[in-house]
Amino acid sequence: MKIVEVDKSIRELVVANDGYCPCTIVKNEDTKCMCKEFKEQTSGLCHCGRFEKVEELTIHVMHGYDTVQAPTGEDCFGCYISGKHEIYVADNIPADQFFYTIAHEYMHYLQDIEGREFNEKEADDFAQSVFTLKE
Repeated sequence: MKIVEVDKSIRELVVANDGYCPCTIVKNEDTKCMCKEFKEQTSGLCHCGRFEKVEELTIHVMHGYDTVQAPTGEDCFGCYISGKHEIYVADNIPADQFFYTIAHEYMHYLQDIEGREFNEKEADDFAQSVFTLKE
């Protein structure tokens, strides 16, 4: 989990409000920016929109490999490791297949962090739409 500042303009509002969240009336330790409510939440935006907690994704490019082994034991161009937020992709494959595979596995990452079942058709459709934008 990583915290990113998504709206830097709110920083000025926090300074003008003596370091407290600009969208609260009460000024105490719980409303000092980063507020207690945001520190305790597991993901998403803080209520004023300045910060967001996001999941990090790691992509491992397997240099010299033409396939990688999925957790199921299947050999494939790439795979997403559920719960670890990691994509493994072989790099000794055609460039168009390389980028298609990353897009496909990225959709599995989105399905995972959103708590949805893996859907191969949705992942293929997403990869195809990304690839179509490239052309």
